[in-house]
Amino acid sequence: MLRNSMLRAAGNTGAEIEFVGANSANGASSLSINGLGLQQGDLVVAVTSKGAGSYSFSSSGWTGVTSGFPTRLRTNSISHTVCYKEMGATPDTAFSLDTPVDFLGAIAFRNAQWASTTNETSGFTFSSGLAVLPSLSISTNGSAAVYLAMLDDDAAGITTFPNGTPANYTLAENNGQTGGSGAIFYRLDLSSGTESPSSIRWTSDDAYLNIGLVLEPV
Repeated sequence: MLRNSMLRAAGNTGAEIEFVGANSANGASSLSINGLGLQQGDLVVAVTSKGAGSYSFSSSGWTGVTSGFPTRLRTNSISHTVCYKEMGATPDTAFSLDTPVDFLGAIAFRNAQWASTTNETSGFTFSSGLAVLPSLSISTNGSAAVYLAMLDDDAAGITTFPNGTPANYTLAENNGQTGGSGAIFYRLDLSSGTESPSSIRWTSDDAYLNIGLVLEPV
């Protein structure tokens, strides 16, 4: 699924982080980001996951967030990679893996830079049905929080209120297949302090992994 936003036409100071677009796929070894409307300087975050098996991220120029990148990291039965890249004068059109996976997702922002702040939670939804999201430390006003949610073994979605996408967050992508599913959601214009969104609920119960990250304004 491909989504992009109408950017602010007026009153844009150039300092506010803006959502540019997002895309996702399942059962594929590559993901197009060509339709997001990327420009030089845009920051793209990519996440991939697979219920079982090893794989590696193949495209060059991306900075790994997960340990051992570009080889997948396995946490709580979920193989995954997380990475990011600032687009150059000719923005990338896609990224690739060496084998198909269950979920591939990308989200892009303008006027944003990596803040080197990440946190994660993992567990099983069988007891409460909820997947707990990690808290994030926000150091700079105007920052954005991005959450990458993964579920093992099931083609599942994020449910609706009261345990769907947390309040004030926007669900950018939700995709997957029988081997596993993933979702990306975000919130802009955060003030400094601790960001602690509510837990989410998937439509299926299994092992989960949630990774939160912070982007700061340029």
